[in-house]
Amino acid sequence: MLFAALHHHIDRLEAKLDTAIDLIKNLVLLTQNLSQQEHQDMTATDDAIAALTAQVAANTTVLGSAETALNGVAAAIAAAIASASAAGATPAQLAEIQALQTQIANDDAGLAAAIATVPAGA
Repeated sequence: MLFAALHHHIDRLEAKLDTAIDLIKNLVLLTQNLSQQEHQDMTATDDAIAALTAQVAANTTVLGSAETALNGVAAAIAAAIASASAAGATPAQLAEIQALQTQIANDDAGLAAAIATVPAGA
């Protein structure tokens, strides 16, 4: 009788241990899945940050190139006005190109303001 009672208790303990082992296995699988999901989320976040950083760098380069080009055009127009004026062009003859020079200076100021909004080092 004692042997039967011990056997019965051992069977119940084995069943509980089997249940506990199954729960632990499920917990390990859940932890692994969560870890993989976290890794995927971090990778996606890192990729998004890298893409944004690259876009900001490209925009900064484009804005800088545009500002340089506008400055070059403005300098060329200023030189042309000075040359034409020295050659005897009248203010009326120079008015249209001077208006263009003013428009480029305004565009340059707007571009400089846009460039100033780009974070340093971006």
